[in-house]
Amino acid sequence: MPKELLQSRVDSDIINAVEDLAEDRGLTRSEAHRRCVQAGLRQHGYEIMMADGNPGTEVADMIDALEAKHEQRHSQLRRDTHILLSGVSVAIGAALVAIASITPTISLVAVLLGVIALGFSVGYTVVRRLLTD
Repeated sequence: MPKELLQSRVDSDIINAVEDLAEDRGLTRSEAHRRCVQAGLRQHGYEIMMADGNPGTEVADMIDALEAKHEQRHSQLRRDTHILLSGVSVAIGAALVAIASITPTISLVAVLLGVIALGFSVGYTVVRRLLTD
């Protein structure tokens, strides 16, 4: 199927972005323009058929891969944050209980705060597991 010419006037920042895409992906300028148009049309619900009759899915596949990678990083960050908060809570609780054993004058308050911190750590872990499973 012969290709037709599509012309449009756009701002220079769009031209620069498309040229950067072409350079980053090792594409010709024409192919980069074509992929950008295809991605925009696909985003609006239009299915684009390639010259060989197959749907143009390369850009969609790249977007899906980026979204999956982002979700994976986000999940890892969430896990790391949960581990850090649990560890800090346990450390605070243990420190307060230790202080209570050394300094009897503040022992009741320190033990109470230590138990609250330890309880927070356990409760936080249980709630997190219930929400993520």
